Amino acid sequence: MLQEFLEIEELKSIHEEKLRLMEREMALSTPLLTELEYIPMLYKWYCELSGCCEEAGVQNTDQKGQFLFVILFFYSPIALVGGRIVSGVRDKLEQLFGFTSPSAVSNLCKLIKSFYTTYKGYRKIVNQLCDEFMSRLKENGIIPQNPIL
Repeated sequence: MLQEFLEIEELKSIHEEKLRLMEREMALSTPLLTELEYIPMLYKWYCELSGCCEEAGVQNTDQKGQFLFVILFFYSPIALVGGRIVSGVRDKLEQLFGFTSPSAVSNLCKLIKSFYTTYKGYRKIVNQLCDEFMSRLKENGIIPQNPIL
């Protein structure tokens, strides 16, 4: 009978740890931005910073991926670890990129996760973009100076 009581204690411990982890996941996956109307402004900033946007917009996959990563970082961080993209974000990006299907955004999302993990130069660019966007969002009062993470 002692063994069964020990198992119940272990079960209790596991349950408490799961709750703690779920709370932490919720905190980490809370987006910094929720208003989709900022996405075109962020796109304009991306064009300024990267210098890669012509009249037709971002053209190559790396550039689209960099911008997508930044958007997911701010709007849907859970998507960067395999979760679903927050509702509305895919449609907005589909329009910006000129895709004919929102699934193209999801496919690109899978690609950028591996690029970010694999390529140091790509990761460096994305990190710099996120830092610059964060600074600008704070300067414009869109994100508080010290967001709670």
